[in-house]
Amino acid sequence: MPSGKRETERKVNAPVNTGPSPNSDERVNNPTEGADEPARGSGPLQQKDNAHTERTRKQLRTDTDMLIT
Repeated sequence: MPSGKRETERKVNAPVNTGPSPNSDERVNNPTEGADEPARGSGPLQQKDNAHTERTRKQLRTDTDMLIT
């Protein structure tokens, strides 16, 4: 249903400030900071999770093979 207003008369949302928040630490937003950090997803917790996933896959294959035969 038409709103009765022409396209040029419709209200537009006000612009939003997308800059850093007043409480932020500017170092966090600096792309040169943290360049020597290791890549994510390669630590011992992820390796443990990957090992668990592989064991689960092997067990599922074994269980499936038992059901098929």
